[in-house]
Amino acid sequence: MNIKYINLFESQTGAKVLDCLAEDELFGFIVHEGDMGLAIGKGGKNIGKIKNKLKKNIVVVEYADKPKKFIENLFTPVKLKKIEFKEEDGKKKAIIMAARKDRGRILGPEGSKIKIARKLAQRHHNISHIQLQTS
Repeated sequence: MNIKYINLFESQTGAKVLDCLAEDELFGFIVHEGDMGLAIGKGGKNIGKIKNKLKKNIVVVEYADKPKKFIENLFTPVKLKKIEFKEEDGKKKAIIMAARKDRGRILGPEGSKIKIARKLAQRHHNISHIQLQTS
Protein backbone atom coordinates (compact mmCIF):
# COMPACT_ATOMS: atom_id res chain seq x y z
CA MET A 1 0.00 0.00 0.00
CA ASN A 2 1.47 3.32 -1.02
CA ILE A 3 0.58 6.22 1.30
CA LYS A 4 1.53 8.82 -1.34
CA TYR A 5 -1.15 7.56 -3.76
CA ILE A 6 -3.74 7.17 -1.02
CA ASN A 7 -3.16 10.74 0.16
CA LEU A 8 -3.43 12.03 -3.41
CA PHE A 9 -6.67 10.13 -4.01
CA GLU A 10 -8.25 11.24 -0.72
CA SER A 11 -7.26 14.89 -1.13
CA GLN A 12 -8.63 15.04 -4.69
CA THR A 13 -11.88 13.14 -4.09
CA GLY A 14 -12.83 13.36 -0.41
CA ALA A 15 -13.34 9.58 -0.40
CA LYS A 16 -11.58 7.53 2.29
CA VAL A 17 -9.27 4.85 0.88
CA LEU A 18 -8.86 1.48 2.59
CA ASP A 19 -6.31 0.05 0.18
CA CYS A 20 -4.31 0.90 -2.93
CA LEU A 21 -2.60 -1.48 -5.32
CA ALA A 22 -0.64 -0.86 -8.52
CA GLU A 23 -0.51 -3.48 -11.26
CA ASP A 24 1.32 -2.66 -14.51
CA GLU A 25 -0.66 0.18 -16.09
CA LEU A 26 -3.52 0.10 -13.59
CA PHE A 27 -4.15 1.38 -10.07
CA GLY A 28 -6.80 -0.16 -7.85
CA PHE A 29 -8.29 1.81 -4.96
CA ILE A 30 -10.67 0.37 -2.37
CA VAL A 31 -12.88 3.07 -0.87
CA HIS A 32 -15.09 2.89 2.21
CA GLU A 33 -18.64 1.69 1.72
CA GLY A 34 -20.74 4.68 0.68
CA ASP A 35 -17.79 6.71 -0.67
CA MET A 36 -18.06 5.61 -4.31
CA GLY A 37 -19.96 8.74 -5.37
CA LEU A 38 -17.28 10.98 -3.86
CA ALA A 39 -14.55 8.93 -5.51
CA ILE A 40 -16.08 9.17 -8.96
CA GLY A 41 -17.30 12.77 -8.74
CA LYS A 42 -19.88 14.43 -10.95
CA GLY A 43 -19.50 13.14 -14.50
CA GLY A 44 -16.37 11.19 -13.49
CA LYS A 45 -14.49 14.42 -12.76
CA ASN A 46 -12.58 13.11 -9.72
CA ILE A 47 -11.50 9.89 -11.40
CA GLY A 48 -10.34 11.92 -14.39
CA LYS A 49 -8.18 14.16 -12.21
CA ILE A 50 -6.52 11.18 -10.51
CA LYS A 51 -6.00 9.39 -13.82
CA ASN A 52 -4.31 12.46 -15.29
CA LYS A 53 -2.02 12.91 -12.28
CA LEU A 54 -0.99 9.24 -12.11
CA LYS A 55 -0.83 8.77 -15.90
CA LYS A 56 -2.42 5.34 -15.46
CA ASN A 57 -5.86 3.78 -15.64
CA ILE A 58 -7.76 3.52 -12.38
CA VAL A 59 -10.19 1.02 -10.90
CA VAL A 60 -12.17 2.15 -7.87
CA VAL A 61 -13.97 -0.47 -5.79
CA GLU A 62 -16.38 0.10 -2.96
CA TYR A 63 -15.57 -2.11 0.02
CA ALA A 64 -18.13 -4.66 1.23
CA ASP A 65 -18.00 -6.90 4.31
CA LYS A 66 -19.62 -9.80 2.49
CA PRO A 67 -17.33 -11.61 0.02
CA LYS A 68 -20.04 -11.99 -2.64
CA LYS A 69 -20.85 -8.28 -2.64
CA PHE A 70 -17.13 -7.44 -2.65
CA ILE A 71 -16.60 -9.62 -5.75
CA GLU A 72 -19.58 -7.93 -7.46
CA ASN A 73 -18.08 -4.54 -6.62
CA LEU A 74 -14.70 -5.55 -8.04
CA PHE A 75 -16.22 -5.96 -11.50
CA THR A 76 -18.81 -3.16 -11.52
CA PRO A 77 -20.29 -2.03 -13.92
CA VAL A 78 -20.27 -5.54 -15.43
CA LYS A 79 -23.27 -7.51 -14.19
CA LEU A 80 -22.05 -10.96 -13.16
CA LYS A 81 -24.51 -13.79 -13.84
CA LYS A 82 -23.43 -15.86 -10.86
CA ILE A 83 -20.76 -16.08 -8.17
CA GLU A 84 -19.86 -19.36 -6.48
CA PHE A 85 -17.34 -20.04 -3.75
CA LYS A 86 -15.44 -23.29 -3.41
CA GLU A 87 -12.81 -24.46 -1.00
CA GLU A 88 -9.90 -26.48 -2.40
CA ASP A 89 -6.93 -27.58 -0.32
CA GLY A 90 -8.00 -25.20 2.44
CA LYS A 91 -8.11 -22.21 0.08
CA LYS A 92 -11.19 -20.21 -0.84
CA LYS A 93 -11.81 -19.75 -4.56
CA ALA A 94 -14.44 -17.60 -6.32
CA ILE A 95 -15.89 -18.68 -9.64
CA ILE A 96 -17.58 -15.85 -11.50
CA MET A 97 -19.86 -16.33 -14.46
CA ALA A 98 -20.41 -13.54 -16.96
CA ALA A 99 -21.58 -12.98 -20.51
CA ARG A 100 -18.93 -13.63 -23.15
CA LYS A 101 -19.30 -10.01 -24.35
CA ASP A 102 -18.07 -8.79 -20.93
CA ARG A 103 -14.90 -10.90 -20.88
CA GLY A 104 -12.60 -8.06 -21.98
CA ARG A 105 -14.05 -5.64 -19.43
CA ILE A 106 -13.51 -8.18 -16.66
CA LEU A 107 -9.96 -9.05 -17.66
CA GLY A 108 -8.83 -5.51 -18.51
CA PRO A 109 -5.84 -4.60 -20.70
CA GLU A 110 -3.42 -7.54 -20.69
CA GLY A 111 -5.33 -9.09 -17.77
CA SER A 112 -4.46 -6.21 -15.44
CA LYS A 113 -7.97 -5.72 -14.03
CA ILE A 114 -8.45 -9.34 -12.99
CA LYS A 115 -4.92 -9.41 -11.53
CA ILE A 116 -5.79 -6.49 -9.26
CA ALA A 117 -9.17 -8.04 -8.43
CA ARG A 118 -7.47 -11.29 -7.39
CA LYS A 119 -4.96 -9.51 -5.17
CA LEU A 120 -7.61 -7.34 -3.52
CA ALA A 121 -9.92 -10.32 -2.95
CA GLN A 122 -7.00 -12.13 -1.30
CA ARG A 123 -6.14 -9.17 0.91
CA HIS A 124 -9.66 -8.35 2.03
CA HIS A 125 -11.54 -11.67 2.03
CA ASN A 126 -8.86 -14.36 1.92
CA ILE A 127 -10.04 -15.51 -1.52
CA SER A 128 -6.98 -17.10 -3.09
CA HIS A 129 -8.22 -17.17 -6.70
CA ILE A 130 -10.93 -15.79 -8.97
CA GLN A 131 -11.82 -17.91 -11.97
CA LEU A 132 -13.83 -16.49 -14.88
CA GLN A 133 -16.32 -18.55 -16.85
CA THR A 134 -18.21 -17.05 -19.77
CA SER A 135 -21.26 -18.14 -21.72
